[in-house]
This record gives sequence, structure tokens and C-alpha cells, in this order.
Amino acid sequence: MDHPKIASKISRKAQVALRPASALDVMRLKRLRLPQTVINFFSMFEPSETAEINGVRLFPVDGVIGENRDYVPGANLSLKGYVVIATTEYGDAYCVDLNVELDGHHTIILMSHEVDWQDLSDEEIKNSRTVVASSFEQFLEFFVSGKLDIEVLNG
Repeated sequence: MDHPKIASKISRKAQVALRPASALDVMRLKRLRLPQTVINFFSMFEPSETAEINGVRLFPVDGVIGENRDYVPGANLSLKGYVVIATTEYGDAYCVDLNVELDGHHTIILMSHEVDWQDLSDEEIKNSRTVVASSFEQFLEFFVSGKLDIEVLNG
């Protein structure tokens, strides 16, 4: 994927500057166990503030960390291998599914903020996912084109 090209489109459409993340922020992303493709994107093109397009919010690193540590559903889901990278305007979470890797890619799923994920089994969580993209790259393409699902199907 051409990260500079998609980053330019995101910046233009969301009217937010994208900049390289600090070395400390890159380390913070690595601690979340995010795939290298996600880390590579943020290391070069971290939003300077929340980038919103059609009700989807892509966060700077501080926001990504907060979503996975301090807020639900991310605080519950990240412990189970679903790391939040963005949210809908309603608070539902777009997560990288670390539990499944296909051809070197992890799917991006949408999870409801209205479910108590910590009380569900791994199988129940898996059956409650809404897959929105087959890879982080496809997620970015759908994000910038405004084609991401923002409705949770199984929540």
C-alpha cells in the first residue's frame, strides 16, 4: 500500500495534519502488540488530532492508548486480542483482530460499546464481531472513501 498517498487523502479529507509519531509513541504502540503495518503507518503518519471522516474517528497515539487502557470496550477487548485503532461517533470500536492472521494480514472488526465483553467467552466474542476490512490497508482505504460500516451487526 502507498501509505504517503492514503495519508495525504486522509489529511485533506479530515482537515487534520499527519506527522511522524515520536519514538516513545511508537514504543507504546508496540506494547499493544499491533501488527507492523499499523505501527509503520502511525510512525510516519500519526494524526495530530482526531481525524474524523463520515462518523469514523482515527486517533493520534494518545487516543489509541486511551481507548485500549481507559475506555470500554477497548479496555476489555484489548486483553482478549482485539486492539482499538478507531471508533465510530457512537463509541463502537474498530479493532485489529490479533487472534486471526491471514496471508500476513489481520482483519479489522467493529465491536459494540454496549456489550460487557469481559464476561463473554472467546467464542462468544468471536461470534459477535462485525468484520469491516480484511486488512489495515483496506481499513484505511474504506476510511478515507467514507465506505466503512458504522453499524454493529452483532452487538
